[in-house]
Amino acid sequence: MRTIMITDDVYNRLARMKGKKSFSELLAELSAKRAESGKRALLRVAGVLTHEEAEEMRRMIDRTRRYGWGGAP
Repeated sequence: MRTIMITDDVYNRLARMKGKKSFSELLAELSAKRAESGKRALLRVAGVLTHEEAEEMRRMIDRTRRYGWGGAP
C-alpha cells in the first residue's frame, strides 16, 4: 500500500468519478484505459514507416538515450 498526495481539485474530480468504487479500483481502471488507448494509437500508425525508416528511427532513439539530444559525443 502507498500514500500519494494530490490537489483538492483532483481529489474532488476523482471522488465524483469513482461512485461506489474504491480510489484504487478507479485508478486501476483509468490506468488500464490509458494503456489500451496507447495501444490503439500505435495500431493507427502501424505500417506508416518502411522497415528501413523504422530501423533508422530506432538507431536515433538509441543514440538519444545514450548521449542525449545532441547525438553522438
